[in-house]
Amino acid sequence: MLVYDLSPFDERALGALEAFHSHHPAAVVMFYVPIRSGIEPLLVRALARPGSWLKFQLPAAYEHSLVCEALQQALRMTPGLRVRQALQPLEGSLRPPYRRLIEQVLAELELGRLPRLKCLAVAGDGFPTIRTLERAAIESGLPSPKKICMWLTLLFVEFASAGLGVPAARVARSVGLDSNALYRLRRRLIGGFSGSSSRCDRSQADLVARAFLNACGAGVISAASAA
Repeated sequence: MLVYDLSPFDERALGALEAFHSHHPAAVVMFYVPIRSGIEPLLVRALARPGSWLKFQLPAAYEHSLVCEALQQALRMTPGLRVRQALQPLEGSLRPPYRRLIEQVLAELELGRLPRLKCLAVAGDGFPTIRTLERAAIESGLPSPKKICMWLTLLFVEFASAGLGVPAARVARSVGLDSNALYRLRRRLIGGFSGSSSRCDRSQADLVARAFLNACGAGVISAASAA
């Protein structure tokens, strides 16, 4: 997420935004701008991109609380949070090692890095060993740690694409997946999965979320929550 005041309030600001989005297409941008003459045309162009949020700087004593509220609203648009919401039906079955794995994988994706399980495991800092994660997967009846990394990557890409109006291939490239790798990932994980709901207007992100919950043995929960 980026918080930006649009300085220096000219074409250079739009150029800086374009450069930022070229490297972070899945990022939400909150424009926290001063009220000043002539800023409207710049704002219109800046806000044309999905995933943008506007908050004017106000000379008021309660400004701090307003900014915090605006930040919370903007954060609700981030793909990482959307993925976490999709995982809520699994809340009761996640062991602490798997919670740590999920948070670390999402943190890597939010930083624009493709998560590698072996790299995370050898990084230290209290991260669970692969053996510990595999044991937690068996105890919880969840997919293997490697599969979880794959699922979270696909979920992140699809939710970013759906929520921010950015092509999935572009989001995938920002985290180190080319179009062919994204295609193979989709085929491997969802294949011909059609979900358990008869609704035909379900987005790709919803479809992937349903397939993931189904792979985790929570397909019934998923169908009930979507009713």
